[in-house]
Amino acid sequence: MDKARGPARAAWLLLALVVYGPPAVKAQTRTYVVSWLGLPVADVTIEHSPQDSLRQSHYRARTRTWLNSFYSVDNQYWIFQDTLTGQVVRYRKQILERNRRREFEAQYRFDLGQVVYSNGATRPLEPGDQGLFSALQWVESYGWQSGQEQRLVVEVEGVFWQVLAWCEEVRRSADSLSTVALVTARFERQLRGEPVLSSTDVLTALLPGPEHELRFELDLERRLVLALEFGSLPFVVRARLVPED
Repeated sequence: MDKARGPARAAWLLLALVVYGPPAVKAQTRTYVVSWLGLPVADVTIEHSPQDSLRQSHYRARTRTWLNSFYSVDNQYWIFQDTLTGQVVRYRKQILERNRRREFEAQYRFDLGQVVYSNGATRPLEPGDQGLFSALQWVESYGWQSGQEQRLVVEVEGVFWQVLAWCEEVRRSADSLSTVALVTARFERQLRGEPVLSSTDVLTALLPGPEHELRFELDLERRLVLALEFGSLPFVVRARLVPED
């Protein structure tokens, strides 16, 4: 590791400790309903579970039965992060769209300063760089204050994006039981890299892009996403947390 990387890595580790807090001690599962044009089109389940020195997060997105005849999706994504710091270590996806199955994996080798992909490609990696799903979790876990801004570098299958996230408002929820932050994350520009895949899944294709925005409604006490939306009217895609029984 060169001299410049040492202080940068130390600063990132300190910030990650503050953001992610103590490691989880048991598995946590959530379910979101995804709507488009006001119709429920898919369900997403997210499970976070500690595994020794790594925290595993498993995302699964499945289209509703009525939509399968038009465009069927059963996609799974795994992200592995350092339990102590939240730093992304490995990413894997298993895609099943229109009955076509594909798999892909990325290893984030901060010790070597590169991302190593399962198809043999590599990309330079710098301290503090995030993957797409670890960036979503970073936004979810951060202790936002009204008017606050943060910039992230987010890697998406070989391409590194500069992302600006800002908090528009912090307020009490309607039932006054929690503090809610309204946060927007915008993909400002492509910093470096080219795609390592010739084609990708529908989620990865839709989220990143110049001026693309993700709008979060966050519960700051529980550190979780209550709702997430992207796209422009009338074609807004919205995911909302299903309340626990």
